This record gives sequence, C-alpha cells and structure tokens, in this order.
Amino acid sequence: MRTLLTCLVMLFCAFGTGASAQAPADPDILCENAPAGTVEDIPPPLDQWIIVLCTPEGQVLLPRLRDEVEMWLERKTGSVFKIDAAPPGVLQGASSFTKYDLRFENFSGRLASGSHRELLLELWTRAFDQPVVPKDMDSVFQLDATSVYEGETINLFVYLRGDAPRWMVFCREQCRIGVALDVLRGAELEARVRAQEGSGR
Repeated sequence: MRTLLTCLVMLFCAFGTGASAQAPADPDILCENAPAGTVEDIPPPLDQWIIVLCTPEGQVLLPRLRDEVEMWLERKTGSVFKIDAAPPGVLQGASSFTKYDLRFENFSGRLASGSHRELLLELWTRAFDQPVVPKDMDSVFQLDATSVYEGETINLFVYLRGDAPRWMVFCREQCRIGVALDVLRGAELEARVRAQEGSGR
C-alpha cells in the first residue's frame, strides 16, 4: 500500500502540480508519525474513496487507492487535481510550524436527499455545463472540512456511479470558486490519458 500511495503522489507531481517529479518520497506520507490530533478521520462512507496524506507541503486529499490507480481530473483542462490544506510553498522559509500544522479539521459528511440532492444535481449541471445529469448517476454525498491555514471552509460534492465516485465538484468560498472533476480509473483513465497525449495537452 505504501508503494502504491507513493506512486500516486509521484504521478501527481509528474502531471504538473508544481512539485518536482524527481522529489524524494516523503517518509511519512501516511501520517503515521503525525502528532496526536493533527489527522482527523474522514467520515464513512466517504473514507472509502478519499484519504488524507501528509506531504512535504502539508495535508492533501487524494483518491484512496483500492484495486487500481484512480485520479481526479479537471473537466476543463484535463489536469490532475488534489486538494491542499494550504497553498504550495507556504512552508518554504517558515520556521514556526511544520507540515503537520497545515491540515484539515472538522470533517463532516452526509448523503444528499430531497431538496438537498436536487440542489447538488443542479450544481453538477452548472459545473459540468450539461443540461441534465447522466442517467447512470446514483447517490450524491457532500464532504465539508476546514483548512487550519486561514480557516477556509472547503466543500467536495461526490457523485457516484454504482458504488464508486465518477464525478466531483470541489468548492471554495461557498462555490464562488468551483472545479468540475472527473474521477477516472482503469480503462477510462487510460483512454483519457491517451486522448490527452494525442491532442498534445
């Protein structure tokens, strides 16, 4: 599992997230040595699909690896996406805190139903610029958290196809800043990567 997680983090670096693809793997990527109380649990069932990792830049949210590599790709750009607790580079030259201080807290999650679900379906159509949601969309979940850095609240809306995420919408500032994400794995991920290579992206 450690090797798979390290590979995934290196893939994110290689796809241009601002870190060097040659950077050494962080020895505590799984947060095993994090001080007590600095790594909060993601509520179920969202913890099946999302994991908190402790990178050199602070905590990030990434796909939880299961039986195959999974990535979050921005719908508009095709770029690999991760959710940072703080902007990259904050720790450079800082001596008053460590990577464990750049973290998430106050995780909460819920299954959307009724009017809440309808609101999130409408959000999906706007974020993905589509007139209707896909017929194979199933459950919809909302994950909220607070970044200790500047106290920013983030929201992640998770749209399932079957029993796994297929789309997400990531929001900051009450969705004044929103990012539409495709959740891809296996053959779908391979096809997207090949298409992007063919287009020269």
